[in-house]
Amino acid sequence: MSKTDIFNSTLQKTNLILKQIEKEFNWDDRHKAYTALRAVLHTLRDRLNVNQAAAFASQLTIVEKGIFYDGWDPAQVPIKMHREVFLENIRQKFLPFPVEYDLEIFANTILRIIRASIDPFEMEKIRSILPDDLKKIFV
Repeated sequence: MSKTDIFNSTLQKTNLILKQIEKEFNWDDRHKAYTALRAVLHTLRDRLNVNQAAAFASQLTIVEKGIFYDGWDPAQVPIKMHREVFLENIRQKFLPFPVEYDLEIFANTILRIIRASIDPFEMEKIRSILPDDLKKIFV
């Protein structure tokens, strides 16, 4: 597979994920879907330690990895968050769009879409290290 093929493949996979997000929330707005994906990926990334974040990111497409690592400061992680703070971080990162859904359902939906595109064992490893109140979001 050529470098061009790899790049086109990762763009295609990322676009499918964004289309799934749009479909789940009945949006016709790619930027809004991207912002939702970014909000959840960044909040999860900041909750994980460096090794956990790298293991998780290894499952993502090249484009998703770019989103995941954009603006990351590994010296500042992990940020310990309980459920309410985790969800509030997602809401804050999703601005300027209002979250018109229950935040837990919102986060769970995005995580379910991500989980479908990665090794299920990797998502289960991430879920297993989280506190019980956060595990509920990862069902």
